[in-house]
This record gives sequence, structure tokens and C-alpha cells, in this order.
Amino acid sequence: GTPSLPIDKLSPTVNDLRKRAKHQPTFNLMDEQERTVLATMLLKASRWLRKPKDWVALGDLKSEWAAYRQRYWTVHPDPNGDTSVDWDAHEGQSLNDALSYMRDREMMFQGHHWGCPNGHHRNWVNFDALTAAPSCAVCKTLTTLPVDLAWMFRPNTFLIDSLRDHSVLSLIWVLSTIVMNARSSFAYVGPTGFSFDPAHDSLDAEADLLVLCDGQAMLCEVKSSWSHLRASDIAKLVSLSKRLRPDVALLAVMDNNTTLRTEQDAAKTELEAVGIKFQVMQFDANADQDEPYLRW
Repeated sequence: GTPSLPIDKLSPTVNDLRKRAKHQPTFNLMDEQERTVLATMLLKASRWLRKPKDWVALGDLKSEWAAYRQRYWTVHPDPNGDTSVDWDAHEGQSLNDALSYMRDREMMFQGHHWGCPNGHHRNWVNFDALTAAPSCAVCKTLTTLPVDLAWMFRPNTFLIDSLRDHSVLSLIWVLSTIVMNARSSFAYVGPTGFSFDPAHDSLDAEADLLVLCDGQAMLCEVKSSWSHLRASDIAKLVSLSKRLRPDVALLAVMDNNTTLRTEQDAAKTELEAVGIKFQVMQFDANADQDEPYLRW
């Protein structure tokens, strides 16, 4: 669900594009039809990048979690730990608890998948709909449910798309960061549109987040990356802040490669002149909680 581009998948995409274009190695970008053909190839070559994993095996999740915990204890040895407690079992159980939490809220789905021996269709059935002889969704061929069933988990694609393509992950990051620093109070409103002319239905401005924290009102502009931020976004934040008059105008970007410094300085000067603090929040990887327990 990460909004970051998968750089590790660049080479496979380039290779796929090379195969698709092997009979047409060059394109004239000044020609509309040539651009259309190239764009079609790019879409086909990169289409799989948007598709999340169909499913992942519980055994693989346990292996990866065990490897992570092993790396953690190599870096953070604890020679004085209480040997009467099976800490390994406690840490391993946190994975089961996290998966149960996400399953119960339909963030992930638990079930069984198999390839039909007749038409080779890849079937999936949720754990609460399993029978002793599940049938293929296409040809209705019956199969026998394995005794040693290996549970699989697949993500909720709506959640994945929201996190990755609609900046929801960035909003969660901002809210979690603010609430962790709150001392006495916290409340927020999600993305909100404003219309200042009653005679028109169209929106005049939008806010990603409106937050009340410890008696301060915050107007937030949130981006998943500095590469997505435009100078006009900062200008809109300044304009809306001067109209709504929050205590703080927050520009939050979920990476740490700052751009548009001149525009930021100008925004700070303009807002401070009317009594509004201008703050910038960047993602700090070192602030993440690194521990051998999964939290949810």
C-alpha cells in the first residue's frame, strides 16, 4: 500500500517494455500516433505494478516475522531478560493477533486458494465459506479440501488503493504523529471542501485535514512525496489559512527530500504577519517504533 514508487521493480518493467518494443526500437514523440503507441506499451508494461499480491501464505508471514525478530535481537541484545518467560512465543503470537485484528475488520481476508485440475482456474474461498469439497468457480469441478490446510491471506484491494493512490497512508501518518504528541486533547476532520459563494455549488478550496490538538487549531496540507508538491499547493494553503485563521498551517510531506524552499520561506513570512504559525512536517524513519511486537 505504500505510495512510494517501487524502484526495485524498475528493471523488470524496463525489460518488459524492451520485449514489447523489440520490433519498434524508436518512437517519434512529435507524432500523436507514435505517442499513443508508446503510451500503450508503457501502460501494459507497468500495469502489474499497481496490482497487489493476490495472496500470501501464513507460513511465509511467520518466516518473515521470525527473521525480522532475529535481526532485531542481533542489534538489541538483552542479556538480562527473564528466562522464565517464553518471549519468542509472545512475539510470534503478536503476528497472529495482528492478522486476526485485520481479518475481523476485513482489512485482510483469510482463506484457501487452489488451482482447478480441470481448467487451471485459480480459485479463492474465504475461511468462513469453506466446505469439505469446494468447487471451481468457473467449471464447478469439485476438489477435496486438504487436511493440512495452509491458510492464505489476501489484502482488501480497496484499502490498498486508498493507502497507495489516494494519500490515505499520508493522512494516517500525520494523524498518528500529531496524536502521539498530544497532551490533553485531540480531534480531527478528514478531507473537507469549502464553498464561499452560496450562489455556486463548486468548491473554492479544500483542506486535507482540520485538527484540534491541545487547544490549537491546525489546517493541514498533506502530500505523500515532495515530488507531488507544487508551488500552487503552498499558495492555496496560505490563502485558505488567511481565510480560516487557524493557529497553525501545517505542510506535511511523507518523505525528507525538501523542495520549494523559497516558497516555504515566503509562506512562513506571509502567515506569521497575520499571527499564523507555518510548520513543515517531514517523515522521520528513525521515529518509527522498532520492536519485536506487532502493534495495531
